[in-house]
Amino acid sequence: MGKQVFLLGRGVDGPFKIEAEGVSKRHALVTITTDDATGETQWEIKDLGSTNGTFIRDDATGEMRRVSEDKITPETFIRLGPQDVRGITFYACHLLSPDNYDTEFNLLGGIVSRFRKELDREETKTQMRNLVTPILYLFVIIVSFMPFEKFGITGNGDSAKAEAWLLRVPMMLGGLIGFLLAMYNKKKVITKRYESMRCCPNPGCNHTLSEAEIEMRQCSRCKAH
Repeated sequence: MGKQVFLLGRGVDGPFKIEAEGVSKRHALVTITTDDATGETQWEIKDLGSTNGTFIRDDATGEMRRVSEDKITPETFIRLGPQDVRGITFYACHLLSPDNYDTEFNLLGGIVSRFRKELDREETKTQMRNLVTPILYLFVIIVSFMPFEKFGITGNGDSAKAEAWLLRVPMMLGGLIGFLLAMYNKKKVITKRYESMRCCPNPGCNHTLSEAEIEMRQCSRCKAH
């Protein structure tokens, strides 16, 4: 078994210089273990009791979650310290190639491609909802005002009206709630999630890249490429 160990922090010599004030002197440890027979690698990250924490991104939600110790991959997006200029962010693969960002821009290109496909699927669903929902909602409204007592659904007499409204109110509320849920714009949620994932691969930049910058494979702010 081969092993590479990367100690990260402001007070250590790492693959790239860390000066962010929110990063501890000995912040985190990344270990890469390689199976000599198969060449397969296993990546792990461990927080060393840092003040401001070690975070990895959940690509399903775009959110950063704090970890004490966890398995990662070369594609894992990591943040050391707070989510501002006092912290740094980088892909795990940057530890192996700190002098260029080719691998990171390839990953970012994949993120943009997945985003466009997901947005296209949601656009198709939205068009179907916009077509079907008004019809279903109108149907529920009409049905909720049908004379239930004439169809034997409720009893007769003074209690019939009360029983009818006990049926109508849930139907009307259900129709209204269903209509509002159908109008929920998931595209905004998807777009917001992917915007949070378009971070410049340069650990000291914290710039949100545009799709044009990703396609050109260069950050307009720090010129990382």
